[in-house]
Amino acid sequence: MRIIVEDTEEQFHITAALEVTKQVIAKPESVMMLAGGQTTIGLHQELVRLHQQWHVD
Repeated sequence: MRIIVEDTEEQFHITAALEVTKQVIAKPESVMMLAGGQTTIGLHQELVRLHQQWHVD
């Protein structure tokens, strides 16, 4: 297990979204569950941005 500590909430969302994106690229058949609610809105927004930028689906 890796633990990543970021200085800001924004950087956390960026890093988490990049980790999810790397997994999808490396193993497209991956099945992931992401939490819902207010806590992860930044992560979801960053995933949308990465999708629009890199067309990762």
